[in-house]
Amino acid sequence: MKCDRLFFCQAHNDIAYILSTIDKENYNDNLIVIVNNYDILIFFERLNLKKTKYYFISKKLKTLRNPYQIFYEYFNVRCYRKIFFSNIKSLKVTVYATMIDLLTCSIIDVLKKNNEIFLGIPILESDNFIPQKKDTRKVKLLSFIYGVKLQSFKHVLNDTAGLALSYVKKYIKDDFILDDKILKNIYKKNLIEISNKPFILLLDTEVKSTFNLFRDDHDLKMAELFNLLNNFNVILKGHPRRGSSKLAKNYNFQIIDSKIPVEFIDFTQCKCVIGLMSQALISISKLGVNVISQLNYVNFLDLNKQKDYKRTLIKKSNKEIHFPENIDGFEKLINSYF
Repeated sequence: MKCDRLFFCQAHNDIAYILSTIDKENYNDNLIVIVNNYDILIFFERLNLKKTKYYFISKKLKTLRNPYQIFYEYFNVRCYRKIFFSNIKSLKVTVYATMIDLLTCSIIDVLKKNNEIFLGIPILESDNFIPQKKDTRKVKLLSFIYGVKLQSFKHVLNDTAGLALSYVKKYIKDDFILDDKILKNIYKKNLIEISNKPFILLLDTEVKSTFNLFRDDHDLKMAELFNLLNNFNVILKGHPRRGSSKLAKNYNFQIIDSKIPVEFIDFTQCKCVIGLMSQALISISKLGVNVISQLNYVNFLDLNKQKDYKRTLIKKSNKEIHFPENIDGFEKLINSYF
């Protein structure tokens, strides 16, 4: 693959940073490698960017309990490492979320020999990835599969594996484009109108079946909130991968394409955005939009996790997110916006 500049994109949050860099640097031949998330490729293609090509790669491993998947992923990774990326030399390469995306970690290990590798988003202590001194058997097996030395990390949701921080510091340089003015200009260039009248954007995610976080009254609490929202013009956007909950789909909300990154939505007519704890709430709050989180409203099994999520939202959003504790608090806030 021939190009002048190379990016690795793993999440919708990365898109604006990549577009900002392309605008700023003005290379003739950019290549964006999209990892695992095909929806991102679809979104990039609809932008019709000049001087930019795309390449999609994905991991095949879903469980370590299946030996056939282990061997399949082992050869899948070697194919990417030896055939597609081994001949790339003398490029500036920017990667995102390097620490825990194992396929990207593996390819970085190949590219670092002949290229300059940069990290596009800082690794923060507030992300709650705590390195462990002793690696588990699972992490050792993953190191074998992906061909790179990985380290065990403890996280608020579950234990995981990723590149050791010492490895990141040794081979990857910082290159952060975090200028809010630049990002806002990028958003404005690619705005997508979803409603021509005042609306509430509801970011709803199917979390109950994925994470064991909430008490048994979760659906009752959410039904109470959705009943309130049913009196307004509500636009429902699900998570790009997990979608929205079955409960939210039962209401008279207008559903939009979950593939659209929230930062590119036209918020001109938006009175407020309601969600739980996603990164999207932070991005939206920085755009000057009213943001309400359900964190204090739903009941968590583990109060410490609830506090961790809230602390992260407050810190990254510069305290611009509201946390009502009951349905009256939601109603009062929403009515004040309208």
